[in-house]
Amino acid sequence: MAGGMEYDGEQTVALLPKQQQQQPSKRRSTLLTVCPFILGNEFCERLAYNGLATNFVTYLTHIMGVDAATAAVEVMVFEGTCYITPLLGAYLADSHWGRYRTILVFSSIYMLGVVGLAFTSWLPGLTPGEHGLAVNMPGVSFPHCACYEAA
Repeated sequence: MAGGMEYDGEQTVALLPKQQQQQPSKRRSTLLTVCPFILGNEFCERLAYNGLATNFVTYLTHIMGVDAATAAVEVMVFEGTCYITPLLGAYLADSHWGRYRTILVFSSIYMLGVVGLAFTSWLPGLTPGEHGLAVNMPGVSFPHCACYEAA
């Protein structure tokens, strides 16, 4: 080569002076830090959903006093709502809140709904009266609100 320097294919040429060259960062990426939490959250959410969807007809017919046909319709609406709400979450994550805040907010709402459903089968004041009669308004509305909050 001209100028007396020959390139043998193994040498590296510094494009920046030594003081301007940056050393690679030794930090872990944010994705690797939060990935176990997101995967754990998704696992728990799927476990809760499959547990709810499997036993939901039994819950509606025995605890809520709904007939089987209405219970089947409510389960289908519940499942449809579960599959539509991620579109809302995607919009909020992409345009307003960011992915981590959206996961936190929707997971909190989901957890409140599941806890609310658990309370409806445990506390007698939160279920309808005997034979499905609406003795009190919270007994009819609270389980449905909790159900769709979990969706």
